[in-house]
Amino acid sequence: MGRNRDSVDGMDWNKASGLSGIGNFVLTFLILAIMLWQIRGLPMETIRMNPVIWLLFIVAAAMVVAALLHWKAAKVGRETAKIKSQPQSVASTPAVFRIVAHQEFRNQNVLLDGCDYVGCTFRNVTFVYNGTAPFAITLPFTTEGQITLTTERDSLVPLLRLLKYFESHIPPLAFLVPSGR
Repeated sequence: MGRNRDSVDGMDWNKASGLSGIGNFVLTFLILAIMLWQIRGLPMETIRMNPVIWLLFIVAAAMVVAALLHWKAAKVGRETAKIKSQPQSVASTPAVFRIVAHQEFRNQNVLLDGCDYVGCTFRNVTFVYNGTAPFAITLPFTTEGQITLTTERDSLVPLLRLLKYFESHIPPLAFLVPSGR
């Protein structure tokens, strides 16, 4: 039998919360029934003036609210567990790179997709990015001469054109990369 993702030391806290809510609701119902049974013959003025009865009604109302909150928490917990069990998208999974370390690239195409270039030197290279996987160029690295960026995917050509436009028309250009990507 598989363990629940939301369990700690074998305890399923979503189920415990739900059972607690049900127990709370049943207990509240019993207390209210007993209270109503005991005051059934009393005049209404006696009921209104008795602070103990009001206190019991307030406690019973608080227990109803607590039971509803427990029920809602259990429902949200089940929905959260269902979402957690679904496969994550590629964007949310950590990237696994092919490490390329301390190499010199000269007058050639350098594929970026899926690679982490660590401490490399790039001289007159064309970086090729096709968007099939994340990449990294880790410090320290060196660039010399002409550095070009291109792609083999038609869907990325408009992005390259936009970057080219920004390069010539909007200096200095700042990039905002969303966190976690």
